[in-house]
Amino acid sequence: METKLYLYGASGHCKVVIDILKSNQEVVTAILDDNPKTEVLLDVSVIPSREFVFEKGSKLIVSIGDNAIRKKIVQRLRVGFHLAIHPKTIISSFSSI
Repeated sequence: METKLYLYGASGHCKVVIDILKSNQEVVTAILDDNPKTEVLLDVSVIPSREFVFEKGSKLIVSIGDNAIRKKIVQRLRVGFHLAIHPKTIISSFSSI
């Protein structure tokens, strides 16, 4: 069974996350949004988050740029999270992650 990958938040930061995932040949099942302004974003369906129930084993990336809002959503949801790391990412040897 293929793991379903969802994004939460259909705005500008979401477009960047979709681009990264496509660079890794990953497929986004759908984008969840509390207040959707469109039905499709970069060929991915956008659905109201209040109507959504996560399936067991599905993964989520909170694709909202505002760190405070992203933190609140992460604390509220009880799902498995996923990382989006671009294949051409360069991380300084002096950085701390």
